[in-house]
Amino acid sequence: MRRRLVSLLSFSCLLVALAWADAAIAQTSLFLINEQTQVRSIRFKFADGQTFEGALLKEQIALTEQPGLWGFGPGFRKRLSWIPTINDVGVHPFSPVEMQKDVVRLRRFYNRNGFLQPEIDWLTDLDTTKNTIKILFTVDEGPPLLLDDLVFQDSTGRPAVAQFPASLRDDWDAFRDRIALQQGQRLDEFRLLQLEDAALGWVRDRGYAFARVDAESEVDSLANRADVIIRLDAGPRARISEIEVEGSESVSPNVVRRELPFREGDRFSYSKLVEGQREVFGLNLFQIALADVPEDQPADSSVVVRLRVREGAPRIVSGSIGYLSEAGATTQAQWTHRNFFGGARTFTASAVANSGLGAIVAEPQRLYRGSVSLRQPYFFNRRVALLGSPFAEYRDDDRNESTTYGGTATLLYELEQLKTASLQYGIELRDVKEYRTASTANLDLSTIRDFARQDSLQDVLAGRVDRSTLTLSGTYGELDDELSPRKGFILRPSAEVALPFPITSIEYGRLGATATGFFPLGSSIGLYGRINGGKLFPFGTSIPGDGPDDALIEFVRLRNVVFLGGGTGDVRGWGTGLLGPKVPDVQQNITEATDTAPADTTLSASRYVGIGGLTKVTATAEIRLPFPGFGSNFGTFVFVDAGRVWTDDDRFFIDEEPDPRFAGLDINPDRIFYSTGAGLEFATPVGAIRFSVGYKLNPDYFDLRSPQDVLAAIQNDTPLSEVEPKEISVLGLFSIPESNRIHLHFSIGQTF
Repeated sequence: MRRRLVSLLSFSCLLVALAWADAAIAQTSLFLINEQTQVRSIRFKFADGQTFEGALLKEQIALTEQPGLWGFGPGFRKRLSWIPTINDVGVHPFSPVEMQKDVVRLRRFYNRNGFLQPEIDWLTDLDTTKNTIKILFTVDEGPPLLLDDLVFQDSTGRPAVAQFPASLRDDWDAFRDRIALQQGQRLDEFRLLQLEDAALGWVRDRGYAFARVDAESEVDSLANRADVIIRLDAGPRARISEIEVEGSESVSPNVVRRELPFREGDRFSYSKLVEGQREVFGLNLFQIALADVPEDQPADSSVVVRLRVREGAPRIVSGSIGYLSEAGATTQAQWTHRNFFGGARTFTASAVANSGLGAIVAEPQRLYRGSVSLRQPYFFNRRVALLGSPFAEYRDDDRNESTTYGGTATLLYELEQLKTASLQYGIELRDVKEYRTASTANLDLSTIRDFARQDSLQDVLAGRVDRSTLTLSGTYGELDDELSPRKGFILRPSAEVALPFPITSIEYGRLGATATGFFPLGSSIGLYGRINGGKLFPFGTSIPGDGPDDALIEFVRLRNVVFLGGGTGDVRGWGTGLLGPKVPDVQQNITEATDTAPADTTLSASRYVGIGGLTKVTATAEIRLPFPGFGSNFGTFVFVDAGRVWTDDDRFFIDEEPDPRFAGLDINPDRIFYSTGAGLEFATPVGAIRFSVGYKLNPDYFDLRSPQDVLAAIQNDTPLSEVEPKEISVLGLFSIPESNRIHLHFSIGQTF
């Protein structure tokens, strides 16, 4: 049996503590307490070094304190307790006896964590007017217990290595040397369990299915050192003789077995057993999938492995409702059959609608998409799946109004959930009804030309834009929590090429990558960072000719693949696609002739449209903080974003003279733009509800001015320098100058 690291304090310690409690009470006037005395606060003071946070120590004791709110005391919370989301301070009674018990609890906690002789005392401050008491625990941890020597033996006391064949001894020596690196570290019960688990895992991964491991410690309390002996009984080395599947009803047992990384006759490996359990559960067919070695079998050279599963409902209907500030109310519905005609095939029919209802932008991003997909697992290999998915889509956004039909075929390789690679072939046939704008990509000339010219280009640009693409993409990452991560990273590289066959209107290569990281800065504070970049390489039919509008036409045909910046999940402070090059979205309003008035055409611009570029780089740094007083589901964050979107291909520049009306104005859409801001979030089962305010630190000329004001100045030949930045009047009391520096973002769901 495992011996305890240290002998725990006996009950006599508690009796002694209670014996001098009366004297302590007298010394601190605790005789004035009564049943209504409440604990105002509990604090900890450390004499020499601190190993554990005060919040963790408070979890070890029975007394509780009156909670504050937003860094203020309990009184502030009491005054705001009428607000539905803010609870009152509650009842936190004080008991001298319980306080003495808490001292014992804290000592035992330190004993379990490798501190043999902690000295813990307390001080109190009684407020007789409010009938509240403050408690201060003073802690002197003392020297920690350190791991001195580590020995591996079998049950007879011989060196453990004697149980292994010569082929495993070099591997064993390497494992033992790695474990020996822990010598000199603090030894507690958890580390002792870690040593046991490491030794057991090594042995069971090499075929010893019936191995047993036990750890003992010999403590020198004077030197604060401990020797650890790990007794290891490896037992016989076994091969898998049978794989049992229990609980499978509509799913064939062979479907379960093919997902396992081992077969009958293979050497037993516990890590592969765990991997197989994860793979079977990943089929999304079972509520439970447990892999184990039945105990009621003889310990010999063969071992039976058992998979116990419980099937879930094969058909699932799901849906969600969300909101994006740029797209308004969004909905998604999905029907899935998880064992379509057997074989664990998954058939899914889904629909997505971004309605634009309630969007806070003038022209919302509307999208309606329907698709069906069929996923065939185990495509010649348990890690490879084949997916096919036709779709239909209607889009009405700042790029164009279009209808698209197409489909994709994907080979997916999945090592783990965040370690995947895919090769996808796609084809789409897009009918473009209207391009939102057809302005030149060469905004370095700082000019807005004849906006009406875009209507003359609509006949050339509208119509069919078809493409066939081959895309290679991957995901590699590790997260501690996939819905609300605090630690880990995700890398997402991708490469796409438009193929000249069987059908295409545009030809290009496209590279992109996103790196996301989560770094904890404390128990409740974290850093989130993201870097995103990409580059587009037009070739073939997408290379402009020598015509006056060829560069413009080919660039606009690439509108669905060029890079845009700004938005809720990008550089906040700017709306979606409005970081960098942009122009007013000019609309013609035609009034038909009447008996009293001739036909008339007027121009208006209610928004800007992002033009995008062939290259993009953006970065985000965000500090995530708690929201005191609102529970763990609430949080706050502050951020700094930066980004640049530009075109550095001379073939897409039009050689024209700059418009003199823009001389001396701050128009440089190719530079790096910065924004900062803050926000609130609330965790839900489908992701966080996030509200944030972004502030442009270095806006350009167009960022600060209304598109209608700019258009009117051009039409009236007014100097553009006289167009004032937009401002907002608040209830007629005051105005916010340069109000376009501020941009609001709202989202539901993951944004990383």
